[in-house]
Amino acid sequence: MNTQAAIEKVLQDFTRELLKVFSEAVVHAVSQVGTGGRSAIAAVAQTSTAKRAAGRAPRKAAAEAKAPARAARKAGAAAVVKSSPDQVNRLSDRIIDTLKKSQRNLAAREIMKQLGLRATDEGRFQYALNKLKEEGLVQQHGERRQARYGVGASSAAKPKARRGPGRPRKNPLPEAHAAEGGDETPAAE
Repeated sequence: MNTQAAIEKVLQDFTRELLKVFSEAVVHAVSQVGTGGRSAIAAVAQTSTAKRAAGRAPRKAAAEAKAPARAARKAGAAAVVKSSPDQVNRLSDRIIDTLKKSQRNLAAREIMKQLGLRATDEGRFQYALNKLKEEGLVQQHGERRQARYGVGASSAAKPKARRGPGRPRKNPLPEAHAAEGGDETPAAE
């Protein structure tokens, strides 16, 4: 008995059955949405069945089975609702108030929980938090998952730019300038 041929036959049978289940699930899901695309999904399922019968490879059949599912997901997806600047400002004010009331620095999830925000509001929350960090009103302590946030300095008190190790000072020190003879004025003759 040729084991390779037996394995391929079992895999093809399995793939056919799996594709049938996926196709039926997609047709059922689309019919639940109530769109008029039932006939289009059924036509896709029939053409994929015909292509399988023509001897297509199992990988291609599986990819075809995913295509209707992706189309159904995209059709049912809601449009992204953007926040107005006023909404972002109100959320920013709520974030600052929460941080001021807290005795310690809070993680982003803790702030969201105290504000009563849902997981769907996480994008808006992160946008508002990043704006506050850029303005210097909120300071981040730590990195990534260890990050905690606290009330920062006002936007008027911007942090000073640090001088790198090889970068000279803008204004030389007065002692060094005097030692070089820079304070002496030439004598008028």
